[in-house]
Amino acid sequence: MGTLTCTEISKMSVYFSLRDPDIMSKIESIEPLPGFCIVIDIVGSTALKSGLPRKWLSRIHDAFALARTYLHQLQPLKTIGDALMYYIPDGEMSDKHIQPLQLHLSLCFMVQEKEEHVFGTTKAAIAYCEEAYDVTFIEGTKDIYGRDIDLTHRLQSLAREGEIIMNEPFVKKVRANHRAAPVPDDFPDVEKIKGPWPQRLKGFSDDVRVYKNPAGGTSLSRHLPAYLAPIQPSA
Repeated sequence: MGTLTCTEISKMSVYFSLRDPDIMSKIESIEPLPGFCIVIDIVGSTALKSGLPRKWLSRIHDAFALARTYLHQLQPLKTIGDALMYYIPDGEMSDKHIQPLQLHLSLCFMVQEKEEHVFGTTKAAIAYCEEAYDVTFIEGTKDIYGRDIDLTHRLQSLAREGEIIMNEPFVKKVRANHRAAPVPDDFPDVEKIKGPWPQRLKGFSDDVRVYKNPAGGTSLSRHLPAYLAPIQPSA
């Protein structure tokens, strides 16, 4: 498999401004941008902020650096508080030869990180999105909106320390990749995926079938691939 490298979502998202005389035609012609949304959150970061800024700022930096290392230089779309959000369109996945199984493996490594005294702990959500649109409300920025983006954030709110919460379309893609893998045993956490559990989520009229990798996993870090170079924490 290729390493997880990715460029930005697009050079510029469609800017929604009522001052633009062509805005309605632009919006009417905009097409969904299917892809993968990832939200990674630092557990307990609010409590850390009762201490000195140097300490909690360093912890957030190191946790974000950890996430970016395990996602192999994938470019985050934005931060939301103490969370990182990524969006990887299908086209970028194809261009960079990235498979959903790789995304899953990277998140498994991240949430199973053993150096908690340095990086803290994280939790994550990932969803395959069909209803997502490359739109921004702030000129000159990149962003992504849509029902499935909201879904990913709802899934993240369900996650506990060390867990990965997923929607069914993503899990189906991961399992299909796993069945086709030359050495399926290299991905033991795929077999640890639990679910589905029907969940009623805010803003969604129908139950959402939710899956998760429980905390603890299978100690993947004991056989860390060579291409995942260690990172240096902040001083």
